[in-house]
Amino acid sequence: MTGAKPGEPILVADIGATNGRFAIATGGGAADGDSAALAVLSDIQVFRNEDFEDFPALFARYISGLQGGKPAQACIAVAGPNDGRRGIMVNRGWTIDAAAVEARAGLAQVRLVNDFSALAAAVPLLGEDDACVLQPGVETSGPITVIGPGTGLGVAHLVPINGQFEIISTEGGHAAFAPVTHLERELQSFLAPNGGYLEVEELLSGRGLENIHRFISARAAGFRHSPASGNPEPPSGSAPTLAAHHRHSRAPLSKSGNPEKTWAPEASPSPASTLATLLAPQITKGALSGEDPLSRQAVDLFLGILGSAMGDFALSVGAKGGVYLGGGIPPRLLPLIPASTLIPRFNARGPLSPYAQAIPIRLITADFLALRGAARLFHLAAA
Repeated sequence: MTGAKPGEPILVADIGATNGRFAIATGGGAADGDSAALAVLSDIQVFRNEDFEDFPALFARYISGLQGGKPAQACIAVAGPNDGRRGIMVNRGWTIDAAAVEARAGLAQVRLVNDFSALAAAVPLLGEDDACVLQPGVETSGPITVIGPGTGLGVAHLVPINGQFEIISTEGGHAAFAPVTHLERELQSFLAPNGGYLEVEELLSGRGLENIHRFISARAAGFRHSPASGNPEPPSGSAPTLAAHHRHSRAPLSKSGNPEKTWAPEASPSPASTLATLLAPQITKGALSGEDPLSRQAVDLFLGILGSAMGDFALSVGAKGGVYLGGGIPPRLLPLIPASTLIPRFNARGPLSPYAQAIPIRLITADFLALRGAARLFHLAAA
């Protein structure tokens, strides 16, 4: 691959399901003779993807606004699987084709990378002010796990090989949800009442937080999971939006002697899709302000599930080098993390609990880190 000349800027982009972030990156790679520094960004712009029909339209919008001319090369971090030339955005429905971008924008070279691989590429070069410590652990060399919930759930790993880090991109967000507590088993039944595969991303993402809030709201309204009740329907007059998808069948009695409301539907949609809820930003705001107990409960449950997932991914690669928490949601929830079960759940590993407690955990606070990581990946690939 032909890389940028020393000091020559490249266009970098971080395309998530919700937002498209763009910048011009200078430096930050071996091609500059400085492989231990991150790129300097300029001309930073952020767009809402929903305002554009497809990626070419979004890309053209950014290019058209550049005042100093466009670089000849670009590295685009994509939220989804790609082979370096063609990528699929699972949570957006877009396909990004490097050759098409080159032809339409008149660029010499476009490289695609995974968005969390780009984030991971920048992690070894983070400064003290770029992340905050959630668990000090024991500083040592070893694999590093990078995980973060946003519109979806991203996961990547860095594995040290011969003094360098090899980045392993994954689709870990599509791994199965593994409930730990009785409450989480209820949540699993709520979201997948007929069984089947439930991705952890359906809990650990913006829509996942909304799913959890719907569940908490349903419980507050009196609904409960009753696995031995067949497929009962809430009694007439309660939760009419749910009743349309349930039937009466020996509904169990509550402590008051009245039929207990349940969520064991005979057919879809499930309560998760019929019960009104707040959007993720509203839930976050309500939890942070302390004015909405249901939102606080939803966030607490979210953080506990996140802690377990972080621990699962860390153990799977032996992430003694640390776990870095990124994504759009965790930084907003930082004030609530110390009192949450995120760290206890990460460390709750039975006989391996001391192993988990020794793993350093940091929350990334630096802005636009994936853009700087994309520049680094571009230069490393060309070195």
